[in-house]
Amino acid sequence: MSGAAVIVRARACLGIAAVVFVATAAAARAQEPIEVRLLRAEDARQLTPETQALFVEGMKSADAKVRAQAVRAAGRFETPALLFDILPLLADRDADVRRWASIAAASSARVFGMEALETLIRVMPAASAPDWAEFAASLGRIPVVTQDQFHQVEEAILKGLPAPVSSPQVVRAPRRAVPAGGVPATDDAVKTEGAARGLEALTRVSGKVHTLSADGRSRLFLVVETPDAPGSQALVRARRLALQALRNARAVDGALLQVAAGDRDDEVRRLAVGAAGAAVTAEAPSLLTPDVRETILRAGLKDVEPRVRYEALRGWGRHLQARACQPVLAALQDPSPHVALLALDLLGDGCGAATSVASALAREASALPAAAGAWHRAAHAVVGLARVAPDQARPLLPRFAGHPTWQVRMYAARAAGQAGSSETLIRLGADDHDNVRNAALDELARLKRPEALAVAYAALERNDYQLVMTAARALTAEPDHPKAAKALVVALVRLTLQGRDTSRDPRVAILTALADVGSTADVEAISGFLTDPEPRVADQAAKALERWTGQPRQATPRARRLVGPDLEMLQRASRQRLRITMADGGVMELRLLADEAPATVARVASLAAKGYYDGLTFHRVEPTFVLQGGSPGANEYMGDGPYMRDEPGVAHLRGTVGISTRGRDTGDAQIFVNLVDSPRLDHAYTVFAVVERGMDVADRVLEGDVMTKVELVDVPNR
Repeated sequence: MSGAAVIVRARACLGIAAVVFVATAAAARAQEPIEVRLLRAEDARQLTPETQALFVEGMKSADAKVRAQAVRAAGRFETPALLFDILPLLADRDADVRRWASIAAASSARVFGMEALETLIRVMPAASAPDWAEFAASLGRIPVVTQDQFHQVEEAILKGLPAPVSSPQVVRAPRRAVPAGGVPATDDAVKTEGAARGLEALTRVSGKVHTLSADGRSRLFLVVETPDAPGSQALVRARRLALQALRNARAVDGALLQVAAGDRDDEVRRLAVGAAGAAVTAEAPSLLTPDVRETILRAGLKDVEPRVRYEALRGWGRHLQARACQPVLAALQDPSPHVALLALDLLGDGCGAATSVASALAREASALPAAAGAWHRAAHAVVGLARVAPDQARPLLPRFAGHPTWQVRMYAARAAGQAGSSETLIRLGADDHDNVRNAALDELARLKRPEALAVAYAALERNDYQLVMTAARALTAEPDHPKAAKALVVALVRLTLQGRDTSRDPRVAILTALADVGSTADVEAISGFLTDPEPRVADQAAKALERWTGQPRQATPRARRLVGPDLEMLQRASRQRLRITMADGGVMELRLLADEAPATVARVASLAAKGYYDGLTFHRVEPTFVLQGGSPGANEYMGDGPYMRDEPGVAHLRGTVGISTRGRDTGDAQIFVNLVDSPRLDHAYTVFAVVERGMDVADRVLEGDVMTKVELVDVPNR
């Protein structure tokens, strides 16, 4: 028998064995509890007739927990195909089912939006306060097409807000128009918050093309201006959301912001100061006078809360720094490192002819420690110095470029780009750390230096995805197109053979560059990517082929390999906490939300149990947004594969912990901690945990801080 025949027979036998194995596995799974089958079906990311039937079965279960799980899973497919099965559960006898049904209805209302709108509006009048609040929040998330629909939704939601004493035609409600008794009753407070959530979503999702009514603006003003009674916090979140809704609607004015800037709540003050310092554009004009803006920002710079001071300083830099630099210079002494680092960054913009900042920046840059340590101030300072006084920065660059801490060398590359030091950039373009190479290559390409090409060719051979993306973009400047195309194809094949979902973005970047430098000579090499499991890769291959040949090509991506959740780990993790111990000894302890995000909890817990996160860093720190970390490459594009399915639904409040993505269902196990409330992330990103202890630790984390240990720990008996 020939070798070819042996191979054919072996493949046939393997095929039969595979069919038998699959059939046996399918039979075994059919005997699994419905909770497990629902979890597997949701995680499989494919809405088949069998999956749809399973969801319908689950939504009709006698067990409320199963109904909640099924409707939650159905909503996460975001398809109108399941909408009419979801809507009846808005009247379910279980409160948790009703809550998830409202969330699922809004997520599914892509085509039949009016059906969901009308159903929610119809059931709201008879709903209990908690249900009404959930329905109102979901109602605001459904995109509307016409102004009439917008006002129909607005009118339904406004019934949960107190009416001002003055005429609804008055845009601002006078502050004295506080409901009798000060703070509303508990049910009223719940509905007020729900209405504010709904209006924040409505103005964000549909408010760019539709206008909030005068009555809506008046009622939102009233919510912002109504303080809590002594000892109460009933309306804090409502005030935050109402202020965000008014900002979405471009309806905040100076009088309102002055009231909000004096609020007892740190976040209300931060939002007010942020609105006062926001950029002014034709699309987002300001209703503030310059004097009012300055008054609010000056008060914010003295606030007791660092996040408020940070927001005020950012606004000052945007609007007032050119004529009054002293507040920025004074912020260098702020007790918050985040505020001081922002001041250093702002000084890089200069302070006008009247104030020289070079000496202050040079003094900070010269204080760079020789070894690992507090490097942040010097690194930020040298970049700023390179912008305002490049001649003074250049002599300092060798110290930074030779520093043992790679983040310092990365900042050196940024400074070298600002100072035009190509020698430093070429040196750093061959650095041992890929993030340093990436920063150097980015600057060389920005400066259009010919040396960028050699650095880019070398970078294409590396395994860091961010660096490969930067290299692919840089090679579009290569005049020798065939040479660039050959290198790009080799890199594309190499990354594809790695078989990692997370290689999607660099492979798309390579194909995008190939469209520019490739030709018909590359058709054969690229044609196979039309069936790549990643749709974006297949689509970009089709675009490149069509550009070269002039003939339309059809992308037909094949199904990707799926890895289900570790159910044993999920069961274990549901009884434990996730503990993050930082290098400075600080500890964050996270409560895992195993019911709301089971697949995510299972994945993160499994990685933690293997020591995956130990020694990794928080590479992204935005003090008025998030901390992000858990990347082996300490950047946005290097994470664990395969991709994770999104499990949205829990609100992104301060202290919640989510999963970073680059589009739907592209989680790579990088985590982020919300440092503020971020409703714009709701229903788009998974929340899988809540910081139960250690938010003070999160607040002081700086870029590059190391998580020495991330582990599962037992919950002590209480």
